[in-house]
Amino acid sequence: PAVNDCGEYSLEFFARSLSHLPTAAISRIGELQKGERLYLMLDPQNDFDSQAVAMRTATPSSFLGYCPKYYAQDLGTLLADPECALTVRVKCVNLDAPSNMRLLCTVTANAPSVFTPLSKERDFLPVEGIPAEWIQLTTSLDEVLHG
Repeated sequence: PAVNDCGEYSLEFFARSLSHLPTAAISRIGELQKGERLYLMLDPQNDFDSQAVAMRTATPSSFLGYCPKYYAQDLGTLLADPECALTVRVKCVNLDAPSNMRLLCTVTANAPSVFTPLSKERDFLPVEGIPAEWIQLTTSLDEVLHG
């Protein structure tokens, strides 16, 4: 994800959990058109991830899977602020692809000035220094290997 100089957030991702969808939902994905608007919904009652962000079509509403977990906090933040004007669109439908690569989506939003993508996701924070435990392990390993 990126925020450009004009404060526009952009992101592309493949929809997740399509292999768990009913046949009717998979058929609906096959009918999606490039540029078609999709809608996000927070799913706090999800048994596997209380921060899950689900996707659906417009009327009639069809469930289309989930956004990747590592983008859920960012998307939830942007979705909660109407001024962000978050929009999700179909970029591509790959009918012959495996389910995890079938529906490619693109997201745009007006990012708040204090917003930094992935800043709340621990997996994406920069590494600062080497933990003391690692230094001890490395020193011990060096002693074993080099006497």
